[in-house]
Amino acid sequence: PTTSEKSTFTVQVADSSTQTATQQLSITIEPPLTITTTALADGTVNLPYNATVEAAYATLPLTWSISSNTLPTGLNLDASSGSISGTPSVAGTSSFTVMVTDSSMPPQTTTQPLSITIHASGANNTELSGRYAFLLSGYDTHGNRVAVTGSFVADGAGAITGGVEDLNDTGAAPQSSLTINSGTYAMGPDNRGIVTFTNSAGSTYTMAIAVGNLIGGTAQEGSALEFDSSGYLMSGLIELQKSAAFLKAAVAGGYAFGFTGSDMAGSRLAVAGQFTADGLGGITGGVFDANDGGTLTASGAIANTSIYTVDTTTGRCTATLNGISPAPSDYVFYIVSASKLLALSIDAASTSGVVEGEIDAQTGGPYSNSSLSATVVMGVDTATASGSLVTLGAVTFDGSGNASFSMDENNAGTLATVTGSGVYTAPDAATGRFTLTLPQGIPSLTGYLASANQAFVLGADSGVTAGTFQMQSAGPFMNSSLDVSGFFGDRAFATAPVPPPYGVLPATLNAGVFTFDGAGNLSITSDRNMQGTLLSAQSSSTTYSVSSIGKVTLGSGPSVIYIVSPMKFATMSTNPNDPNPTLGFGRQ
Repeated sequence: PTTSEKSTFTVQVADSSTQTATQQLSITIEPPLTITTTALADGTVNLPYNATVEAAYATLPLTWSISSNTLPTGLNLDASSGSISGTPSVAGTSSFTVMVTDSSMPPQTTTQPLSITIHASGANNTELSGRYAFLLSGYDTHGNRVAVTGSFVADGAGAITGGVEDLNDTGAAPQSSLTINSGTYAMGPDNRGIVTFTNSAGSTYTMAIAVGNLIGGTAQEGSALEFDSSGYLMSGLIELQKSAAFLKAAVAGGYAFGFTGSDMAGSRLAVAGQFTADGLGGITGGVFDANDGGTLTASGAIANTSIYTVDTTTGRCTATLNGISPAPSDYVFYIVSASKLLALSIDAASTSGVVEGEIDAQTGGPYSNSSLSATVVMGVDTATASGSLVTLGAVTFDGSGNASFSMDENNAGTLATVTGSGVYTAPDAATGRFTLTLPQGIPSLTGYLASANQAFVLGADSGVTAGTFQMQSAGPFMNSSLDVSGFFGDRAFATAPVPPPYGVLPATLNAGVFTFDGAGNLSITSDRNMQGTLLSAQSSSTTYSVSSIGKVTLGSGPSVIYIVSPMKFATMSTNPNDPNPTLGFGRQ
């Protein structure tokens, strides 16, 4: 054969009598063995590197080798998997030829010239400078819900000079107010980096981070991913703290919050609500809704005997929210600013469960129907018996109690689109509490406004739907609406991830950087934790197409994206048959 094609033909046979017979047959000629990888991601000195060379039209197993020149110092090629991994130690560009041989008879062999550029370590270390709060959540190797929050100080030159953290795991006792003794970090030229530190309990943790929103060369925020052999599969965010807010007086006024996690039996638990801080260390009341595995608490009262403290050096607060049962009552908050706090429960999970989330200062009150009068991008997740259910899309409020929606849904790997209309109640003038009924496949929701058209929401279903929405900037949208570079990350799974072989794919969390060019092209480099398998510098590119409502469809790649603004978007993974889908976020 000389070309790749499928030929269909009919064969006829005649014997020596008068009998004949025919049979339609076909022969498919596949292309020859091909190495499909044509480029490899850059790396950074002293940062772990992992990339995989791939082939098509092969008879397995494959044997990989370097047929000419060499890989960068510190990297090696795995002969069976095609994985190039290690920790590079010398800056520069290495050009080489990779060869693969398959197991056909006779075997096929082909080659591909490639190169890897290794950048100097800490090329952008000045980007990480100051005190940063972090919040990561997910699961340990036993499927227990776990979360960690804290604050570390980066010196702008590659050293972590101090900090504090709190860890809570439903499979172990909470660890509170651990001192971060020492650590290091290295930022690469693409705003990705590695942070490693050791705490006073003797534990060492490593995070892969990607940062953005640079002001005066300093990163204001970023995504974070547990990236070590600790067994935790966690992801979240880091944010530069505003030390001027490290005062009781700065934590004052109304705050809305949304927390998710699990109860002491491991069932999904979520709570959303509102409280008022007096600026003196007292919480003068509030209201909340909770869902504990389908058992609802509606309009519960947060008692005015609740209290909080503030550490003026680290921005670490401790707070008691009396009456918030079935959720835990004791929390640690890390102040990002007077308008944003990162929260983690610190009661023993064995008796109270563990939840984590965000607290936002309320603005724009008193609230009314007109506080919901725009299109918002809403993302929620739900626990199911077969995995996680995630839903992402646009909801339009008309300011008069009516809503319409178009949402994409991934139910443990089964993809669908749900559309329809519903109604909402006028938000309470003081607390911002409202209800939203979207009967076409979306559970009834209760929400608490942080500002007009921005809220934490909680479902009334047995899967404990929970999430947020935020106002979408004015459309119509087009490809040029996305002309931005930044960072992205995944949020924790709604339920403990389903492991292979029952899950088609290993549960995967990402943190990385992206570039939309405004003309329909997208490039991505990410670090991944695939249920304990760590992959760094995973690079890909694809095309994108933006609809008028801000939905972004990729030419390849398992995600759907909704634009919140030209500088912000929300993501949903769309791998078919994957029981572990996630919601994610992207920012400039």
